[in-house]
Amino acid sequence: DPGPTLLALSDWECACARPFPGTQRGGPAACEEDECALYSARCAAAGQACVDASPALGDWECRCAPPLAGAGAAGPAACVAADECREHAGVCESANQTCRDADAAVLGDWACVCRAPAAGRATAAAAACTLDECLDVALCAAGGQACVDANPAAAAVGDWECACPPPTVGTAVGALAACLLDECETHYRTCLAAGQACEDPDASVAAAGDWVCRCIGAAAGEQRAAAAVCAARGACEGEGQALCRAAGQACEEAEEGGTWRCACAPPSVPFRGVGAPPPPPRALATCVADECGVAGADRHCLGRTACVDPDRALDALGDRYCVSTDECVSARPCGARQACQDPTPAVGDYVCTCLDGAPRAAVGGPAACRPEEDECALGRKQACLHHGQRCEDPSDAAGDWRCVCLPPLVGAATAAPAACSPDECDAA
Repeated sequence: DPGPTLLALSDWECACARPFPGTQRGGPAACEEDECALYSARCAAAGQACVDASPALGDWECRCAPPLAGAGAAGPAACVAADECREHAGVCESANQTCRDADAAVLGDWACVCRAPAAGRATAAAAACTLDECLDVALCAAGGQACVDANPAAAAVGDWECACPPPTVGTAVGALAACLLDECETHYRTCLAAGQACEDPDASVAAAGDWVCRCIGAAAGEQRAAAAVCAARGACEGEGQALCRAAGQACEEAEEGGTWRCACAPPSVPFRGVGAPPPPPRALATCVADECGVAGADRHCLGRTACVDPDRALDALGDRYCVSTDECVSARPCGARQACQDPTPAVGDYVCTCLDGAPRAAVGGPAACRPEEDECALGRKQACLHHGQRCEDPSDAAGDWRCVCLPPLVGAATAAPAACSPDECDAA
């Protein structure tokens, strides 16, 4: 009776006994029997939440915490893993990928899978997709050429090339290449052995067989498809021409007058470099190979490539090769879960773009991407579930995930299981 005065007649009421709520003035109350007020501790002990759907007795249940699924009538549930993609699909969708949970009984095995025609997958994170555009290109093969996709990153679309078959050279982006046949690539040793230079005046495929050996230094003459018979002049007549030719060098007249010296024939160059002091009169030159500097080397490496000669010894002729100058291909400079694009041959202008759905990019270095899309999705959740708690990742910052106690217990801890305790206000 809240007002026991004569002026407050008929204000008495019936109140339900604890823990059931409900009151009724002037008559019996319709008590709402919230059984979770009695039994929630049994659910919380199993890391589950108590739910009492109606005032009926005996219908309360324990429900598993996501991503687990299951409910137990009037007691703890036997939890099973649910489809984790219900919770994490956004991670994949933000990168235009598909979420797949291969085994619903295994936690943390969900993966982002690249959508066709791209390929790739990553467990509990957005994938770094690749796209081999040559799989759908028939133009190169129809023209007797090979298709090459130098940068298979899915973001690098339209960079496929047609490459000419050996011994021809040439590439073209998105089209058939105009192939060249530099016959000195094959025959320059014939000329070099005689101290002569190899020249291919017309590198078109239609002009095969037109290469010549040309006499250099103090000699004249040329021969198509063979070493030439050179006519020496001046001091090189006689001994000088014979000695130099036998060493695979050319004879030239010395500045001192009336004498000769030997000079390197291409693709060989002086050991101390072009422009270095010449050898003394009546002496052989010290030569090394410079296959990338020889005339025609620029035709050997085309497109986004550069020539490399790893061994400049004369007995290592033929070891030169081409490397890509596309920084995304040659150096792989971007971090994990980033796409790389190199728009021009200039050094340092490549662009790294995050694959986590955030519009972040950087020129000349890795982008500052989100460290993880959801730290709870990458194994941290297990630490919380093991203690009957749920995992939360409140921001993009690394290391700020936390374990949060399930009702009726309260408490939270960053990067570690929480020390849970009852909510004393609920008990009061």
